[in-house]
Amino acid sequence: MKRIIVLLVVLTVLFMSAPTAILADSPPNVAEFYWVQTYEGWGPALYYGETVTVVHEGTNRWHFKDGRFQLKIHGTATVYAGGTATGSPIDVRPFENEEMWYEPDNTWGWPVSWWSCGVKQLYYRWSIPGVYDYVVTAKDGYWSLDITVHTSPPTRSHSGWDTCP
Repeated sequence: MKRIIVLLVVLTVLFMSAPTAILADSPPNVAEFYWVQTYEGWGPALYYGETVTVVHEGTNRWHFKDGRFQLKIHGTATVYAGGTATGSPIDVRPFENEEMWYEPDNTWGWPVSWWSCGVKQLYYRWSIPGVYDYVVTAKDGYWSLDITVHTSPPTRSHSGWDTCP
């Protein structure tokens, strides 16, 4: 029985450390990215003056090593009036997403433990340049959220809070 327990522990450790070892020396992973989001009352909806649905399509590149995760997406944001992505688009623009974080207890890299004390450092930016920027930062449990809508004059909101007691 002792041998089986020891074998299970060894296999568990090997299984849990394998992804980190494999990713540590690998080039960034690449995948196509597709995300649809409806905005009502904030972000692009404020910029366009109405509820909009945005189809984000692009290329997702990420890398994970030693508890540090980095992701970048570049692509196109196709904007539709209303709550669905139907009809003719009202605008087409580039969009960007950049994410970097350090969460030592997160051995898999994804997803980050949003709004938690365990995230030592984070930078997250989702942007449709010229339309809006959604930026989240964290450092040792203090989180900050900034949203800028590029209206004239710009609309900005800021929130910050400490998640570590």
